[in-house]
Amino acid sequence: MKAWVEALRKEFPATAGCAYLDGAYDMGGADYMKAAANWFFDAWGQAALALERGGPGRARFFAMADETRKSICTLLDSGDLSNICFTHNTNEGINMAVMGFAYAPGDNIITFQDDFPSVVGPCLNAARLRGVEVRCAKTEVPGVDDIDALMALTDANTRLIVISHVRSATGYMVDLERLGSLCRERGIFLIVDATQSLGSTPIYPEAWGVDGLSAAGYKCLLGGISSAFFYCSKALAEKITPVFVSYNDYTAIRPEGEGCSLTLKDGGDIRKLESGTIDVLGIAILQQGINRILNIGVKEIRTHISGLYERLYRGLEALGYEIVTPFDPRNRSAVLAVRIHQDQSAIYDHFKNNGVALSSSRHLRFGIPAFATEQDIDRALAVAAAPEIR
Repeated sequence: MKAWVEALRKEFPATAGCAYLDGAYDMGGADYMKAAANWFFDAWGQAALALERGGPGRARFFAMADETRKSICTLLDSGDLSNICFTHNTNEGINMAVMGFAYAPGDNIITFQDDFPSVVGPCLNAARLRGVEVRCAKTEVPGVDDIDALMALTDANTRLIVISHVRSATGYMVDLERLGSLCRERGIFLIVDATQSLGSTPIYPEAWGVDGLSAAGYKCLLGGISSAFFYCSKALAEKITPVFVSYNDYTAIRPEGEGCSLTLKDGGDIRKLESGTIDVLGIAILQQGINRILNIGVKEIRTHISGLYERLYRGLEALGYEIVTPFDPRNRSAVLAVRIHQDQSAIYDHFKNNGVALSSSRHLRFGIPAFATEQDIDRALAVAAAPEIR
């Protein structure tokens, strides 16, 4: 076992009780998350004491948040502090971008028909409230690449393509580099839900032509449940107006005549979308997860997970399981989905009762976390081989 896998594994209590392959749902709590929470409350108490003496109050939390922004930019090899907006979940970032975009009559958005609700829902809501047209591409059409299906729907009035990097139900991963290049050629803004991938596979928005990227902390980023962020290029940010306005450093309300005016200090600074009080506790936890990823290296994590994926794929294939997710590295993620034709809930219970944690949605999903081992994969394969479920 690699030293970094062993060290990371020891921080996640769930690994002591099962073969934890439920990273498609979440990674479970970690000891360093508890330590980050303790730091937060200790620092808050100290800040209160400092405030009584006229000290800086919560300034240390804002500094910590900016350090986390820097870590996110390092992870993405893209942007600066003004490109990162903290949110509470993936859906929030996508909603703010899609609902706040400056549409003109006749504009359209393109998404996948069967994409996750956090992606499709905001697009449909924009159609209902903003009057923009939504076009839905079908996936898994025989002989048609999914990206080609998207691009076939574009025209001169296409403003946004909004998709998930990894399809939740199947684990299929879109080739973002190719899609981003095509969007850039046609002047289309590409917005991506990267919650199922960022942290376990490299993503480079600036280099690839991804203008908006929304990711929650509780999966591959090894963070907590309440923290997320939205990366936004300046070109896209200039097109977005906040759909709700709060007190922050990036908007200003000024007296004007007998009324007031609202101005944005810098339209290209996506921090204008943040609520007045960001989730600094969640961000403190997120910072610890991202820093561990940076210390290990995303490419190293990707290589490790890829080896485990191949071991699981070949093992399930030999047992006769129908695997939905591709074997091709270009289109596979850390999630391997299996189609079950029998009683799926009973088979899910069989895995759970034999110490293998996984997810059951449209398919059975094995979500391989960075801290998984070959022993975890072999345990899952041993349970999968049981005659009573085959």
